[in-house]
Amino acid sequence: MELSSRESEFDPKPIAPGRAGRALAALLEWQAMAQGAYSPNTLRAQKADGAIFQAFCESRGEPYLPATRKPFERY
Repeated sequence: MELSSRESEFDPKPIAPGRAGRALAALLEWQAMAQGAYSPNTLRAQKADGAIFQAFCESRGEPYLPATRKPFERY
């Protein structure tokens, strides 16, 4: 996956309210607290990892937020 000059490679899809909404709220709270704490390279790596994880989950028809402990079959 190539990174572009866009702000984010992570392209979140809408998620259902409830548990997933609480998980997203927790992530947004963490993001606000961590503002300025990480280097640009670290942030790019985290965004790329998030996009890869999202694609992995979506390829199996699983939600990516919240991440579950349900084990995946071998791939």
